[in-house]
Amino acid sequence: MEEWKTIPNYDGRYIININGDIMDLRPERCDDQHWTTPIEYRMLVSNTGQVSLGKNGKYKQKKIILLLKEVFKDLLIMSEEEIDLLKEKAKTQDSITYSIEDFNKIIYPNKLLKLYDKTYNMSHHIDPKDRRKTLWRKPNAVPMTNGKILIKKGHTYFGYGLTNLIYIKDMIPYNGKPMEEPVSKEFMQKNKNTENLKQHHITELF
Repeated sequence: MEEWKTIPNYDGRYIININGDIMDLRPERCDDQHWTTPIEYRMLVSNTGQVSLGKNGKYKQKKIILLLKEVFKDLLIMSEEEIDLLKEKAKTQDSITYSIEDFNKIIYPNKLLKLYDKTYNMSHHIDPKDRRKTLWRKPNAVPMTNGKILIKKGHTYFGYGLTNLIYIKDMIPYNGKPMEEPVSKEFMQKNKNTENLKQHHITELF
């Protein structure tokens, strides 16, 4: 069953779920200059990543991402203490296996779509623009099997998410620059080869 939680500081008026859906439990409407509260609940719709929340007749725009961070912090974001433990682990181990859920917590609000290993080209100092067939190799997609992903020490990775490019440093993921265009799951399903990715403004990663 989908979990809904109350957004604080609004007297219980709004609830939100992990997907960022927001429901107004007491929607106020103006009828002949009188505020009325209908019985039915109302789902707030946003195409901008923001919603207008009201209290005492005054409304302010709020970013849905920030509301999610506030309400579902433990579910969406990895704490600094947990990240510090991972950094210590990375110093003594040759690899780290992440669950996709934990990986996404580190790079929140970005979300991993695909990760590549380009260690061979980097170790042989091959310029991606000089794609001689005898030298250049297409980077390997890192498997995401059973909801897990393996990151190896000494390997060079790059990836892309819903909002930002993704890099790995000392086996810890972090967000790079924003994508020039947002990437959707539908785009990824329809565009799986290198040529289509090049058209999506991330050629330099290869």
